[in-house]
Amino acid sequence: MAAGLLERTEELGTLDAALASAAGGRGSVVLVAGEAGIGKSTLIRSFTAGPWADTRVLAGACDDLITPRTLGAVREAFSGRSPRLEELLARGARDDLLAGVLAELTDPVRPTVLVVEDVHWADDATLDVLRYVCRRVERTSAVVVVSYRDDEIGRDHPAQRLLGGLTGVPVHRLAVPHLSAAAVASLAGGTALASAELYRLTGGNPFYVTEVVADGDGAAATGAPRPRGGARRAPRTRGRWSCSTPARSSRRWRRSRSSTSSAPGRPPRSPAADCATSASARSRTVRAGPRAPTPPASRPGRSTSCACSPRGSPTGRSRHGW
Repeated sequence: MAAGLLERTEELGTLDAALASAAGGRGSVVLVAGEAGIGKSTLIRSFTAGPWADTRVLAGACDDLITPRTLGAVREAFSGRSPRLEELLARGARDDLLAGVLAELTDPVRPTVLVVEDVHWADDATLDVLRYVCRRVERTSAVVVVSYRDDEIGRDHPAQRLLGGLTGVPVHRLAVPHLSAAAVASLAGGTALASAELYRLTGGNPFYVTEVVADGDGAAATGAPRPRGGARRAPRTRGRWSCSTPARSSRRWRRSRSSTSSAPGRPPRSPAADCATSASARSRTVRAGPRAPTPPASRPGRSTSCACSPRGSPTGRSRHGW
């Protein structure tokens, strides 16, 4: 296991076995699912950086854009790696492109790893390419690794056609778990913040653990309440105000620390504490009955460090085809 990667031996073993099978001429699909901050990208990077010197790695990611880039992840994966594919992408001929991507994954000399991350943000054209390739991957020498946030893909999400349409295809489904209390204590190292409290506060989410530890002992005094079921995640709630993803929340929190100082003597809050408080507030709202959402700026008692934003249905945004 890569240095610093905790409790991911089983997942790495599955990825390694899939690559060994691809080297023997039998390709497969690996679906990596988990909430934001759980370590999907870290797991994939550790796998692709492993001792596979003769492996060709093609990696791309989908972006959280209001207008998604058409074939953005595919363009990124093959940029500078295949002049023929770049020409097909420029021409925009769909049938030729589908056949071309599949041909790129059939290399008799060495196996290929095609990584497409954050498929919950993928445009329709990228989903079409993945669906076409994944249904035929067995006869290639490739491993197609697809990562996504399972708590952001509902029944009506376009990616369900990909994830649920792999019948008869060799596919491995990995659900990246939370860290245990022991792993959280190991990741915290020599911090003065008690590991038991750190685990309670973060729920074993690696991103939250590193952020709270980086903040130092000041986060220990936050006294953030734990939502029912544990501080496992800050889910995206359709049509309501919900706490942002860890990366976005952390950036806004860091920018606003100096400008949103609390009362004298009160320590600054961490992103994990803000998310836990937001989840607790939502649970109190449910018990009190439904209420129309109001913007964060006008809601009394809402800290600007929570970085809340309105979330609509994923299918309601503009999506590009071919």
